[in-house]
Amino acid sequence: MRIEPLTRQNAPACAAVLRQSFAVIGRLLPEYRDGRWSAREELFPEVREKTYPDDVDLERFLREADCAGFAAREGGRVAGVLLLEAYWNRYAFVHELAVDRERRGQGVGTRLMDCARAWARERGLHGLMLETQDDNLLACRFYRKCGLRIGGIDEKLYAGFGSREKAVFWYLELEAEGEGEACDLRK
Repeated sequence: MRIEPLTRQNAPACAAVLRQSFAVIGRLLPEYRDGRWSAREELFPEVREKTYPDDVDLERFLREADCAGFAAREGGRVAGVLLLEAYWNRYAFVHELAVDRERRGQGVGTRLMDCARAWARERGLHGLMLETQDDNLLACRFYRKCGLRIGGIDEKLYAGFGSREKAVFWYLELEAEGEGEACDLRK
């Protein structure tokens, strides 16, 4: 597997991966007590599929200096996509992390997170941060496995859409961990 920068040539294949559905199997139930976050899981009786709106501006991640995009490529196909930016709070904000349906569970997401760490370190950023919905339990499990920790919950972020989903914010402080795998950071 090769991690390469987002380009105008690979952007259509990256967009196709970003539009793929994912399984919603349950919900994360975060709880803040005594200055610490913990979380339980609630599994749903039936699995459903969810797809995010097709509203990602890939051009922004090609154009803006504080943004970057990466594609995991294997066998001539895009297996995963990472979009991030150097955020105002000195964290690298991971806007999107998506893995092709056929490649999930095979280490593609982990390699892309290694790339996010390397990109953030190269810019002297404090760490990584991202947001996902509480009902994207598989993503929540993955972020926890990657060493991210819950830093906060927003119960109102999706209320304007008539949704009861809660936004879960995840953080990883880089100085507390070792070096990750290298990736091609050229833009």
